[in-house]
Amino acid sequence: MTTFIVKHIVYDVRFVNSVHPLDREAYTAAGIQVTPENPAYKISYRVLRPDGSVIWLEVRGHALFDQKGRKLGVRGMVADVTERKLAEEALSSLSRRLIETQEQERTSIARELHDDLSQRMALLQIGLEEFEQDTAELTSKARKQLHHLTEVASEVSSDLHSISHRLHPAKLDLQGLVGATESFCRELSSKHELQIKFLYHDVPGQIPKDVALCLFRIVQEALRNVVKHGKTSEAKVELSGHGDGIDLCISDRGVGFDLESAKGEAGLGLISMRERLRLVGGYLSVESDPSRGTRIFARAPLFEISVQATDEAKEHAANA
Repeated sequence: MTTFIVKHIVYDVRFVNSVHPLDREAYTAAGIQVTPENPAYKISYRVLRPDGSVIWLEVRGHALFDQKGRKLGVRGMVADVTERKLAEEALSSLSRRLIETQEQERTSIARELHDDLSQRMALLQIGLEEFEQDTAELTSKARKQLHHLTEVASEVSSDLHSISHRLHPAKLDLQGLVGATESFCRELSSKHELQIKFLYHDVPGQIPKDVALCLFRIVQEALRNVVKHGKTSEAKVELSGHGDGIDLCISDRGVGFDLESAKGEAGLGLISMRERLRLVGGYLSVESDPSRGTRIFARAPLFEISVQATDEAKEHAANA
């Protein structure tokens, strides 16, 4: 990493033109948005070099103002962070492939459970029910055992359906994010002593599959954590659209937890939530305190970034 000090950063037109077109607006805006009250800023951007290669620069600047609030210049540090950015992109690409592979495996197992085991269990349940109707020659004890086996077969069949749905939410494809989320909340409420209030408004009908699956997985993980650790009888799930994005909020008034202590605990699923959101260009915010409940807020854009990210990775790999 190359670092050098720049006493006064000047927005030279020729240099601005060398900034990557996708980063140019953010680069020029960074210097404009500083004020005497908030003089510091930080920004990363790509620069197109004369030989056609691309490098990443990171600027930490501090604007200088006179007594009348007029900007005199900017003093700061510029660092070449190309290697770090390439490493981050490689890690991001690996994370995406791991999550995609995981979802493919889940889909395969769910299909096998639904198309094979669930069907066989359904046939077994039907057979037991038919046999139960003709038990004249059986003893009272045998009839009770048969009835118990019929109930067990019904429970196993229901559990297989539930596991298949958790592995691959087919309702997400059929009913969309709102329908699948509402159905999951209802099913979870019926199985546990947890009343889940589901609210939604301005949610668009067309949501990118990656974004919909990401938000649905966060709902699953968050509500299961409420069931396991929340020690509360109420939770709330809210979905709301806002122009070019969609917000998700899951909250409860349970026991909560200490955020610092939870950072190293993968079991809470926070790492998985953040990684899924990062891969679709979103972010996660978590608020929790012991005995004060938990609030998980997620925001995701209503556009897919996979093609753009792939193209940029190829560009950097070619120029590295």
